[in-house]
Amino acid sequence: MRTATRVSRRIARLRALWSELDYVQRRVLENKTGVPFITPAERRRSRLRVSQLEYLYRL
Repeated sequence: MRTATRVSRRIARLRALWSELDYVQRRVLENKTGVPFITPAERRRSRLRVSQLEYLYRL
């Protein structure tokens, strides 16, 4: 049972690390592009201008 507990703790740490790295990656992209991160629900409602999409593509 101790091994299962160790494994679950490691998995929990990896998940936390993964989510932090994901957040940092989003923030770096926001800072580089000046385009704020939006959630999938907001993305469906918003419209990016063609110039913004072209700029993101060039990165």
